[in-house]
Amino acid sequence: MESIKEKILEKIKNKEIAKKPRWFFAIKNSIFWIFWAASVVIGSISFAVIIFLIDDYDWDIYPQLNTSLEEHILKSLPYIWIVLLGICVWLAYREFKNTKSGYRFMPYFIIGGSVCVSVILGSAAYAFGIGEWMDEFTSKVIPPYRAVMRTKFDVWRRPDVGLIAGRIGNQIDNDMFEFVDLQQNRWRIDITNALWRAPVPLMPGMQVRIIGEPGAPGMFRVNEIRPWRKMNPMEGAKEFIPVPRSR
Repeated sequence: MESIKEKILEKIKNKEIAKKPRWFFAIKNSIFWIFWAASVVIGSISFAVIIFLIDDYDWDIYPQLNTSLEEHILKSLPYIWIVLLGICVWLAYREFKNTKSGYRFMPYFIIGGSVCVSVILGSAAYAFGIGEWMDEFTSKVIPPYRAVMRTKFDVWRRPDVGLIAGRIGNQIDNDMFEFVDLQQNRWRIDITNALWRAPVPLMPGMQVRIIGEPGAPGMFRVNEIRPWRKMNPMEGAKEFIPVPRSR
């Protein structure tokens, strides 16, 4: 019985299999590594966005929304980015497996290593603000993005349950300010008993989130005010992200 080696040699002799130069395999191996690296980088960016969205979201306001914490979490997780991260991990595993030495490693080692690299790089990307930038960039270039995700833009346009967000306007008197919400509705907000959760004074021009209750037409009594996004005390009262148009 012929061995496998003899069969291959016989096929080469009969020109059934053409010899390929070494550079062909070197380029092929390099391509697999490039695709592996691309998968890991995209996965890292996805992880950075996931961290940003989870950290930036208001998980404690479910009582105002008349829902349970579990339901609030299930409705608000960034599923798009979680699925993209999973796809990138799978692609990274497949490309690494196809490299010259990939066959030597167990699947759990390849997958675990790819996940660890994505987590480390993604955490660094989040620290540098790439997660926030990518979320905003995706919102601009892919209009349906906001429509398929439940974000804080959705939960903070609910004056009926005491949740509004927008920009602080001119001060009317000591405890009264003008206010324009995300839907361009104008209010007069009473901050007499309001708790301000930020390291800098409340000032006109700031974009904020407000918990309270509507009073007379056009009036809103404020219980708590939060900056629209987390603030660095060293940055002071800078401008926040632009108010989006209503969908």
